[in-house]
Amino acid sequence: MQSAASLDHLNELSWLTGVPIAHMSGELHCARTTGSYYPILARAVLERLDGQPTACYELAEGFFAACLRTPDHAALLFGPVSMVKATHRYSQQIAKALQRPNSEAGMIQKYLSEVPPCSLDRLAMLLRMTAGMLFGMELPVSAVLPGEPAVHSAAIDRPTTMIHDNADYERTLYSYIRFGNAAALEQFLSETRSLDPIAVGGDDYREFIGPLIASVGVASHTANEGGLPYGIAMNMADEYIRRIQRASSMRELYGIHREMLVSYARLVEHWESNRAESTVVYRVRGYVNQHLSENLTTQDIADALGYSRSYLSAHFTKETGMTLSGYILQKKIEEAKRMLATSPWSIQRIADALGFSSQGWFCTVFKRQTGCSPSAFRRQRHFLDEGRY
Repeated sequence: MQSAASLDHLNELSWLTGVPIAHMSGELHCARTTGSYYPILARAVLERLDGQPTACYELAEGFFAACLRTPDHAALLFGPVSMVKATHRYSQQIAKALQRPNSEAGMIQKYLSEVPPCSLDRLAMLLRMTAGMLFGMELPVSAVLPGEPAVHSAAIDRPTTMIHDNADYERTLYSYIRFGNAAALEQFLSETRSLDPIAVGGDDYREFIGPLIASVGVASHTANEGGLPYGIAMNMADEYIRRIQRASSMRELYGIHREMLVSYARLVEHWESNRAESTVVYRVRGYVNQHLSENLTTQDIADALGYSRSYLSAHFTKETGMTLSGYILQKKIEEAKRMLATSPWSIQRIADALGFSSQGWFCTVFKRQTGCSPSAFRRQRHFLDEGRY
């Protein structure tokens, strides 16, 4: 690890994303504690990935981990995480895949129940974001997905270009986004001259592209934590990343970065000030977002939140104008659209990851909500993305 600030970065990233992170360099250090079993599980996964390059790996069906090989020959482990419901049978399959005793299946199941579901493309985003932010490595998505060779960037051999080397600075910066304080953020940026091209200097603006993309990732997750809907936060991140990749000067990068930070803070501020929904609806939305991988029912949510099914259904419909079951399907389709546009997964696999009973039912619901099939949507998105370049 490069410094204490780097450890702070890992703690921040783990807290923001919910993904456990471990650092192995002789000794194992865990950035996020998810119980006493995590160090055992992390060691088992790292042993399984011993000698493997930087990439995301599927260790069992729907069970993922990402490994980042650092310039000082250490390893960062992200996860493991899963998109599959944590049943005892599934946990037994994982224990077998990791060559752990079958008696540990119960501990694996408990671990999975405590870690938020995480898709493969989100894990790849976290891996790339950390590689860029801490080590200046630029890793294309295609380079870190399972089955693809990892890219060994030349940036690994040169000194790391850090936007900020002060963990308190970044904690303050992102807290303004988290709590929607755009005015204070603008003043903070003006006073610190964050990434001001005159203050930063440097001959090659391209050195800052990787760290800036990482900054977009952190800002988007921070805004989501602050209440900005996940889909809005991620769509904004996609657009700012494209703009950063197309930038041709340090001054242009500076403008994009500053605009991105302030825009997220303003949106969180606006969203929170205009959110007049009750605590009940707010809790329902949060629960649904955290359990999209499950075959959710209104009864499941009522039981989890401590309400009767009839009360919860009537309250949600009265306040939002839509049924709770309709809202669940709407959120699943929003996530499906994102996965179709950004991941290589098959339609069957996406349907399974989002808790649909069959691919046919998934396709029916998707077409009903969007007006086109999942395959047509994916082709259309890829065509539009190619047309931007």
